[in-house]
Amino acid sequence: MESSPPITIFDSHFHIWDIRPDVGYADPETLFSPDGTEHPGLYNIADLERQWQILPKEFQHQGGIFLEAISCCFKKKTGPELGPICVQEAAWVAADLLTSPTKVHYYLVPSASLEDQNVKSYLTELATNPNVRGIRQVLNVAPSWPRNGENGLGDLLENEQWKAGYAKLAEFGFSFDMQLNPNQFQKGAALAKAHPTIPVIINHLGTPTAADLTDNDGQVYWEGMMALASAGKHVSIKISMLCYVDVEWDQYPLVAAAVLRIIKLFGSERCFFASNYPVELLPDKGAWTPDKLYPAFLKLVKGTLSDVQVRGLFDENVRRVYRC
Repeated sequence: MESSPPITIFDSHFHIWDIRPDVGYADPETLFSPDGTEHPGLYNIADLERQWQILPKEFQHQGGIFLEAISCCFKKKTGPELGPICVQEAAWVAADLLTSPTKVHYYLVPSASLEDQNVKSYLTELATNPNVRGIRQVLNVAPSWPRNGENGLGDLLENEQWKAGYAKLAEFGFSFDMQLNPNQFQKGAALAKAHPTIPVIINHLGTPTAADLTDNDGQVYWEGMMALASAGKHVSIKISMLCYVDVEWDQYPLVAAAVLRIIKLFGSERCFFASNYPVELLPDKGAWTPDKLYPAFLKLVKGTLSDVQVRGLFDENVRRVYRC
């Protein structure tokens, strides 16, 4: 009897960065230096690929999508001040990815401050790299992720200048990775519906906490998710950062139920798994190394979805949505 080929993984969400003093471009107050890196303060593609070496043989890593971290950094900088650093991050990452020891394929989703009146010049510069697929700018408010709270940006989904910048993504064929809180889902859905030519990828299951899924039967979360799913076929969602609900999410039936409900709501072809490395590797996040994370992902859906649907969640869906 022939064994099944390995499940290929095209990781839809990972980070690398350089926070070394006087060398790196990133913010050491927000980002961190994972244990076991060759150079403290540097987490590059070689460090990341060493993690993948312990992936079980039933899986095969084939590359993925780098996601920016800068929109969470430098809390006190304004959008215009952050713009050049976004470009610097993209340039550093693009160069580092070319040093991949395994030579697998990677693409980039850098950041841009869409509320900046001069954002088109930065988008133009980012678009010179053919491997750039889209933009992410973290939007989480109440609770606020670093820049949105302390820098006074507030809810960018209510900012008309930001929305004008968002509309410019269509000119470049860029997608938008939308990371937001459940209380923002309705506004995010309205924006996505108004711009059907801009692919939207919801990050991290919409960053729900356990309370978001349980309080009042999760009404705000699920009504918002229904709005996002119905905003159009151009809206997809990443099944990732499940540790935000519970660090031992594989032992928490609420998480499995939520994941299966999301897949049913969006359709499996609009969903995909992501590692969120190196964040998920931290002990306080559950230390979700590849040998632990990917079998747990598979367990969520095996026996419920077809083999084709399961494989799509790990690879094909990511490539289609990000045009890889």
